Amino acid sequence: MILKTLAILLIFFSFQLQAQNDTKNKKKENKTPKNIEAIDSKFSIAPFYVNEYSFISIDSRLSDREAIYYKPNVIGSIGAKIGIKKFSIAYAFKLPQPEKYGKTNLTNLVLNLQRRIFGISLYYIRYKGLFLKNPEDFDLKYTDETYPIRPDISLTTFGFQTHFVFTKSFSINAAFQQNERQKKTAGSFMIMFGDRFSKLLSDSSLIVPSEQEYYDIANNITRLNLNTIFIAPGAGYSFIFKHNISFTTILLTGIGFQMKFYNSGNSNKFGLRLPLHLSSKSALGYNGKTFFFNLIYQIELNNIKFTDSKFTLFSNAFKVSVGFRIY
Repeated sequence: MILKTLAILLIFFSFQLQAQNDTKNKKKENKTPKNIEAIDSKFSIAPFYVNEYSFISIDSRLSDREAIYYKPNVIGSIGAKIGIKKFSIAYAFKLPQPEKYGKTNLTNLVLNLQRRIFGISLYYIRYKGLFLKNPEDFDLKYTDETYPIRPDISLTTFGFQTHFVFTKSFSINAAFQQNERQKKTAGSFMIMFGDRFSKLLSDSSLIVPSEQEYYDIANNITRLNLNTIFIAPGAGYSFIFKHNISFTTILLTGIGFQMKFYNSGNSNKFGLRLPLHLSSKSALGYNGKTFFFNLIYQIELNNIKFTDSKFTLFSNAFKVSVGFRIY
C-alpha cells in the first residue's frame, strides 16, 4: 500500500513538474518576438582572431602639410570564447610583433553584456610605445627594416558605452553574439550613450622636428587628458539570407560634451567643446544549429581641436570567429 501510494505521488508530481515546465516554456515563447528564434544550447566554444588598435593623427590647421601619424605595433591576438547558456568568457594571446616597428606593450580588457534590447560594454585599452607610420613624408632616416619608434608615447582609453534598441523584431544578439537568430530582414532605431576617458603621454614633443614651425600650442603638449560624455542616435539593419546567413550594419552619430586638460609649456590648460561622435559596426555571419561563423568590423573617431592643430584618435577593430555548440 505504501509503495502504491509513493508511486501515485511520484506520478502526480512528475505531471506537475512537466506542466510547470510546459508553462514556463510557453511563457518564454510568448516573450520571444515572432521574428526572433532563441538558441538553447548548453555549451559553445569559438576560437577567434582579433586585431584591435588605435592610431593618432596630428594635423596643422595653419598649413596644408601632411599629417603626423603614430601607430602601435599590434597585428592582433588569437583566443577562444566559451559560452554557457547566456554567459560567456573569452581570453586571447597577443601575436608576435614585427621587429621593424619596435615594441608596443598592450593591455586590453573588455567586459560586455548584450541583451536583445539593451547592451553595455566596459573597456580598458593601453598602448605603450608607438611608431611613426609615415616617416617618408618628413625626410626622416629610416629603411624598410626599421621605422622610427617612440617608446615614451602611451595612449590609454577606458570607459563604458550602452545602447537601447526600439524594435523587437531586430536583434543585435543575432548579429554579434549569435545566441539567437533573426528570421527575417528587419531594422530598428537605436540610441547609444557613454563616457570615455583618454590619456596621451610623451616625454617630449609629438611634433617631428621638421614640422614644428607649422605648430604652436601642439609643440608643447606632452600630456593630454580627455573626458567625453556622448549621446548618439542612429539605426541598425539586418539583411537575412536563407535564414542562417545575415549581414548587419549599425551607424550611430551624435554629439558629446568634452573636457580637455593639457600642458602648454610649464602651465596647465583646460578647455570645453561639443565634438561630433561617430561609431559604426558591421557583421557578416552564418548561424547554423551546430556551427556558426562571424566577421565583425567597427570604427570610432574622437577629434580634439586646438587653435593650431587637430588631434584625431582613431579606434579600429576587426574580428573573425568560428565556433560550434553542444546541446
